Amino acid sequence: MIWGFLAAALIGGPALADGETGAPEGVRVEAEDPKPASTCTVIDDADASGGQAVTSRKPWEPIFASPTPEGDRLAVWIRRRGGPVCLKAVHADGQKELQWAWSEPEEWTWTRMGAWTREELGDHVVIIRGEESDADDPAVDCVVFVPADAPEPAAAPPPAARPGFQPRAELPADRVDIAIDWDQAVGRVTARHWGVNCYEMAYPQRMGDPGLQSYLASLGPALVRVHHGDLANKWTDADARAWDTDAIRQAFDHQAFDGAQIMLNIPEWPKWLHDRGPLPAEKYDAFLELIGDLVRLLRDEVGVEIAYWEVLNERDNMYEKADRLDELWDLQNRVMAAIRAADPAAKVGGPALTWPKPAWVEGFLTHSGDRVDFITWHNYASGQPTLPNADLFERLDTLEGHAAHVLEAIDRHGLDPGVETFLTEYNVQWTWSPFERRHANNLGAAFQAGVVRRMALLGVDGVAVWHAKGNAYGLIDGDNRLRAPGLLYRWGHRYLTGPIAAVAVSDPAALEVLPVMLDDGERSVMLVNKREAPIVVRSAAPLLPASARRLAIDADSGGQRGPAPADRPLTLPGWSVTLLTTAPDATHEPADSWRPGPEIDLQF
Repeated sequence: MIWGFLAAALIGGPALADGETGAPEGVRVEAEDPKPASTCTVIDDADASGGQAVTSRKPWEPIFASPTPEGDRLAVWIRRRGGPVCLKAVHADGQKELQWAWSEPEEWTWTRMGAWTREELGDHVVIIRGEESDADDPAVDCVVFVPADAPEPAAAPPPAARPGFQPRAELPADRVDIAIDWDQAVGRVTARHWGVNCYEMAYPQRMGDPGLQSYLASLGPALVRVHHGDLANKWTDADARAWDTDAIRQAFDHQAFDGAQIMLNIPEWPKWLHDRGPLPAEKYDAFLELIGDLVRLLRDEVGVEIAYWEVLNERDNMYEKADRLDELWDLQNRVMAAIRAADPAAKVGGPALTWPKPAWVEGFLTHSGDRVDFITWHNYASGQPTLPNADLFERLDTLEGHAAHVLEAIDRHGLDPGVETFLTEYNVQWTWSPFERRHANNLGAAFQAGVVRRMALLGVDGVAVWHAKGNAYGLIDGDNRLRAPGLLYRWGHRYLTGPIAAVAVSDPAALEVLPVMLDDGERSVMLVNKREAPIVVRSAAPLLPASARRLAIDADSGGQRGPAPADRPLTLPGWSVTLLTTAPDATHEPADSWRPGPEIDLQF
């Protein structure tokens, strides 16, 4: 009854243009009535519903806004043309991207933007246009909300393709030859190369979430970096000007990190001590006293062992702009001394460089190199979600080159050989907005697999992906759903730790190969296809015995694929990670444990 009432109240206006077929039936809302208060404009169009539609020439602007109709679960259809658009839900605490439509139809086209619960859709929905593209400016005619269980219209178009998608059959396969020498070890990949950042530790109440705990338990990370840029504020009581013991205890009061080495990052001082810009010298003593209190609190009251104290986080650019870099290194040294004074056995290091800029590396090593137990830096491929996929995989060379420079500089400065090195943050994109879709799909998994492989071969001691849970970056999303990189990391901990065997690849620009001799005697081979076209390997027989299992993450699915085809060519889908392993428990990996599509790949 309520559905019919809303339909009568909201639809209004004339029917769709003559000859229109496949129109979904439900609550229809005209884009121009009323148009959102933004840069969008109403255009007259005889083929549009009601004779009008809405467009905008400015990227990322809203071009549709409407209250959300009632209903338990609604499918959202939009009539559109031109460039990409995104459906977003408006909640009391902000907006959330739901789904993008990436196709660029030249004529009016119906596009289904997924099915969502009323709670997921929020009180209002908006549609924003994407960035500049070769297509015409996107235009929206109307939006129809349909009960999710209603049959789709007969003429409904197929789901919109991903950016740059081409049917795999249309792409010629590349043939690549691989030779592995299992008798020669050229490095070692450890569980610490599959480390994670835990952003949620800044929100103690979130750490008890059963879905997060379940995933971390299944992962069993060996290295967990606790980091949040606002940690010093969230873990302190501004009125008492002291640490909030209850909040800190609550953050650590879970079993998910049992057996893990914890690297605790102290990003900066709390805002109640100093807000904006470098810390004044007259406030050093108060900050150092606060740091010493934290060391004693965690050890004596909370009872948590911190394996690594990482001092400050990405302060380099701020201090450099103020022409005060020497002050930064001096402050680092004072903080490390304060930690050691509170706990002489503590391992201290940093400086969590934004990226390994040579001047910053040299400055830190010159001023602090003889005082540190470990050195850390960050590296991301890009700041633009529009970076072409081919360019993304070329950035693996950049991350490898930056890490190699750090290792060379450490040797050149004559540091203690026992100094450890960590890439403590990495991923595809360093900017949070707009969301980088590759953080959730097979492309992100393939990129991350390449980073871990290269860091392990270089001899970097540990790597921590940014980060465990979240819609923008997480191995699982904000609703605890497994994403492609999350599946990769689970495989990494289970099947990809041990000595790395020597390997020769006929086309290393297309394919990265990581052969690992597991510590229990089993063997695994990770194959990363960095190109859109499939790659054909002659067969799995020269790589592993016939008992090997094959698992894969690609654009279609992720999960168990059955035995490796030892007697026929092995095809690696474009932009994919394929794992061959003799580990017997791989036969119990769930099939299709990650699957792209509107429910996972496009939901943020």
